[in-house]
Amino acid sequence: MTFDVFSLILIGAVAGVVLQTLQKYSRVPSFLNVKLFVVLILLSAACWVISIALGGWIGLSMTGIGLSVMMVAVSGLVISILLNLLFRDI
Repeated sequence: MTFDVFSLILIGAVAGVVLQTLQKYSRVPSFLNVKLFVVLILLSAACWVISIALGGWIGLSMTGIGLSVMMVAVSGLVISILLNLLFRDI
């Protein structure tokens, strides 16, 4: 696993932990973090589809951006769900 992939997963995990902490100790709605990460996944998938349609160098750069955002969103969503399951009773 390269440093870029690890750093993207780490960014998603930190975002998930921060959103879970905000949800627990402030008046943030309960499913805000899940909605945010799902919207990010959908936007990155749309970016990826548009990049295939564009093609060329612009399409390659948009593919990189879309897949990077998808990796951050999926890792944040997984961490957020795991934290929600682990610390539900606390």
